[in-house]
Amino acid sequence: MSWNYEDPNSWYKTYPSASGNRQSPINLDTSEEVFDHKLVERPLDIDYVCCEKGELSNTGHSFMVSTGKNCVIRGGPLGEHEYELVQFHAHWGDDNDHGSEHDVDHTPFPMEIHFVHWNKTLYKDAAEATKSPDGLAVVGIFATVGKENYQLKNVTSELCHIRSAESKPVTIDVIHPIDILPDREDLCDYWTYPGSLTTPPCTENVTWIMLRHPIEISEEQLLEIRSLECHEGGEMVNNFRPVQALHGREIRTTFE
Repeated sequence: MSWNYEDPNSWYKTYPSASGNRQSPINLDTSEEVFDHKLVERPLDIDYVCCEKGELSNTGHSFMVSTGKNCVIRGGPLGEHEYELVQFHAHWGDDNDHGSEHDVDHTPFPMEIHFVHWNKTLYKDAAEATKSPDGLAVVGIFATVGKENYQLKNVTSELCHIRSAESKPVTIDVIHPIDILPDREDLCDYWTYPGSLTTPPCTENVTWIMLRHPIEISEEQLLEIRSLECHEGGEMVNNFRPVQALHGREIRTTFE
């Protein structure tokens, strides 16, 4: 079934989970967050290896980079379960005043990147995990406008080949996902909460890990990203879902 960002508040009519009480994204309200020392005692372990090749595609809703196997995360809110990276994609606006899906104290960022992982401890593959309890973990990274992001350059420089949603995927060489994240010493600061996919079917089986420290991307790179086209042939911009109600969920942090 097709969907778009013209009226995300109507997604529930086709995808019932979208009206649930555990929906994402949310506003990360720093006055409501709760420091959890257990998350510090059991640190999040992001164990990404270098992927010699990745597949870059235009999904009609975002660009997506499919990665190889053996990039995993564990620890922190994930406990002993191991989650494997399957792809990363992004959400952005038509200008620098908005674009991210999550807000911090009602303030958005120009872009937000999502690293999507499936629970390989409980399930046999990503397809099974996507529709199962505790099946997914997403690491979210905010991006601000600044200097050129060399780690993303081999992605943004190839977007011209997948401008149309009808374009065939292209192969890009050497993807090292860990280099796209903030500096390693900054990875210990994050928010976490139980949520959902931010796109249909909006399944409520995602552990969200939102990194506190943003990365930078240049204005030129953002313009390359905004030049992508959606299924309808128009500009692929404002591909973010509005923030959803918290419904009593706790936002835990590793920092005070």
